[in-house]
Formats: sequence, structure tokens, C-alpha cells
Amino acid sequence: MPEADQARPEIILFEHAHFHGAHKHIFKDVPDLGETHSQFDEKTSSIVVVKGTWALYKDKNYRGTKKDVRPDLYPDVGADPLNLDNDSISSLKFLS
Repeated sequence: MPEADQARPEIILFEHAHFHGAHKHIFKDVPDLGETHSQFDEKTSSIVVVKGTWALYKDKNYRGTKKDVRPDLYPDVGADPLNLDNDSISSLKFLS
């Protein structure tokens, strides 16, 4: 794998809990999932953070409730440790 790819941030959104259903790999900030990845706007139920720290926002343009996530598996966004409303993520931003 090229060195540049190893440093690239990555988060994977899943349509259903426990990493089921459609999924989307994201490598950069997304101010409006409805505009660019409509299948996942307010429809994300589980997440894998592959690389980097990301901020998840309830509303588009990085507004509303915010939750920071680090590399880990999050099989249910409505459960610990995220405790977000299921299907509520509308934008996300790479932090570091």
C-alpha cells in the first residue's frame, strides 16, 4: 500500500446496525450527506472508523449535536459509547 494511502483518513458508514446493508467509505469532510451520499443521510446505523478522529453531526453543514469518534467499531450508533439517535447523522468532518 502506498505510504500516502496509509495516512489517509477513512470512516465507513453502514445502512443497518452491526455492519449490515449498504456501506460507503468516506475519506474527506462531508457537509451534507443528503447532497453527496443520500443513501446515508439520516440513515447510518453503524460505523467503522478506520483511520483518524471524526466529528459526526446531526445536521448538515456541521451543525447540531456533535459526537467525536476515534478508530473503533461502532455496531449501533444508538448504543454506548455513541448514544446518538439512530439514523441521525447528516454531516461529518475529519478532525485529525
